[in-house]
Amino acid sequence: IVRDVRTALFALLGAVGLVLLVACVNTANLLLSRATRRAHEVAIRTALGAARSRILSLHLTESLLLATTGGVAGIALGRWILSSMLAVSPEIPRLESVSLDARVVVVMAAVSALTGILFGVGPALHAASTPPERTLRDGARGSTTGGGRMRIQSVLVSTEVAVSTVLVVLSLLLASTFRSALTFDRGFPLDGLVSVAIDPMHPPEGADERRAYFGEVVERVSRIGGVRGASLSSHGILQTLGFRVPVAVEGRAVPVPTPEAYLNVASRGFFETVGIAVVEGTTFSETGGVRGDVELVVNERFASEHLDGSGRALGARVDVELVRGRVVGVVGDVSIVAGEPVPPKVYVSFDRVTLPAMSLTVRTGGDPAGLIPEIDREVRAVASDVLLEDARIVESEIRSSVAPQRFNMLLASSLALLSLAVAAVGIHGVTALSVANRRGEIGVRRALGASGDRVAREILRHVLELTAAGLALGTVAALAAGRLVAGLLVGVTPSEPRIFLAVAIVLGVTALLASVAPVARALRIDPRESLG
Repeated sequence: IVRDVRTALFALLGAVGLVLLVACVNTANLLLSRATRRAHEVAIRTALGAARSRILSLHLTESLLLATTGGVAGIALGRWILSSMLAVSPEIPRLESVSLDARVVVVMAAVSALTGILFGVGPALHAASTPPERTLRDGARGSTTGGGRMRIQSVLVSTEVAVSTVLVVLSLLLASTFRSALTFDRGFPLDGLVSVAIDPMHPPEGADERRAYFGEVVERVSRIGGVRGASLSSHGILQTLGFRVPVAVEGRAVPVPTPEAYLNVASRGFFETVGIAVVEGTTFSETGGVRGDVELVVNERFASEHLDGSGRALGARVDVELVRGRVVGVVGDVSIVAGEPVPPKVYVSFDRVTLPAMSLTVRTGGDPAGLIPEIDREVRAVASDVLLEDARIVESEIRSSVAPQRFNMLLASSLALLSLAVAAVGIHGVTALSVANRRGEIGVRRALGASGDRVAREILRHVLELTAAGLALGTVAALAAGRLVAGLLVGVTPSEPRIFLAVAIVLGVTALLASVAPVARALRIDPRESLG
């Protein structure tokens, strides 16, 4: 039931997990910073007799309260967002059953509690195990953060950048896929095309009667103002590929297994109406050939696969199931869905093979929606018992067909932006803490003549080093993640260099912007206050 969307759903679930990881890592980082700022308070509590378990319990309670508050807020926000997500989501099996029910609330409560404990226990243990005398002594000098704690926070920041790299790469890959699915060359212009399936309840039985019946339909529709062309085909431009039939080329041994192609019946003018290019030769004549010498038109894939290329296709005699004829023309390949291989196709004239039901394709000069009622009226004027399916505007249908790619792109992009925002908060927090802890050092250096530019460069260099380390790790992880979602990609490879370069630029700019305020704060440090 979910085979067609399984990969996408698991990929998006993984992306959600990565965002949760970024948020938890960032929370752990901020809790470490909070523990640093409260180190003097904790040291005084300990010196006055507070037990280690009491300090540990205090920090864990605060982290659990933080996680619980975030979980409740997330569920409330999720309930508000869910309706918007469902409105833009494509056809997903059992989508109507998606809701924020009790199971979701229970899972979220468990996730919130677990993350609160896991990412709050580290700062809690550190606060409880630090000797109070060292904290009080270092606090007198204005420093309470050791190099070990800053290294831990730096590692956490690089981890955030790495996870954000994976998410941003994934979002850009899916965005490129959506663009390719929407804009790739389908082999004919989309604008102004309307497709209508015509299935008479009591179709004419004779071939001549069928030709007269459908010929009148085409003639009446062609006279509508604004219609540039109308034609018939056994399979509409948006429908199935055709009748799958075995292929035999005269003068060649039939290989095993027997090669196959897709047979389409089309009226004269079909290729001109749709806009399919004629690569070589011509299309159907007024009669479509004569018995025993039926005219066949093949696509480029058929010519290359069965006739050694377009240059040797014309005049070749081909047997396709019940039709035997000669190739008079080669037309361009047509593909509706991006990424799907183009199969070999052969077209036979409706004048030679008649069917009881056909598809009408109409090319209009303006907005096709306004002509649909007239098309419907003219078709029903020929026979009132016709089972006329809803007219389908080709361009709108194709845009709707890329809804899964658009949905994946929107969700992945939202998650990537969220992870970038959280990572920026982490970079800002660590940089601000580093500046605060180095306040005295920076003041002394400024008093001794160090320029503000030099101080700013050193701070920014440290930020860029952390970002570069995260980018390196994230690039490796993104390459692995790209292979896992390769089945979702169209028109782009998981290792596209331009995407990775763009991600590096985005994360680098994000890191620099997150560091602007701490750097400005460092430049405003008064050397006299630091020395005093």
